[in-house]
Amino acid sequence: MRKIRLSDAEDGMVLARPVANANGVTLAGAGTTLNEQRIKRFEAADIDELWIESDSSVGREFAEQQKERLDKRFARAGDSEVWQLLHDVLLERIEQRVK
Repeated sequence: MRKIRLSDAEDGMVLARPVANANGVTLAGAGTTLNEQRIKRFEAADIDELWIESDSSVGREFAEQQKERLDKRFARAGDSEVWQLLHDVLLERIEQRVK
């Protein structure tokens, strides 16, 4: 299972957790297969992220996006050895997940 941005959702992905709107109304249950209509419905309901079933592998483009986000977050940590080690471990984990 992994969390993705709605903008990264694709037809055929399967929800790992239910999706609810701001009022708590369930829009789709766990196990629901995404399609274009459902994705548009989530957009209209201002849903930003989804939990999807995953084999833990990701595409190269997604991995590069995650690396950029990671670099931006860790840029604030400065030269701390501990933070650099954690950064490197996370980068390695992202690479391991690439298809």
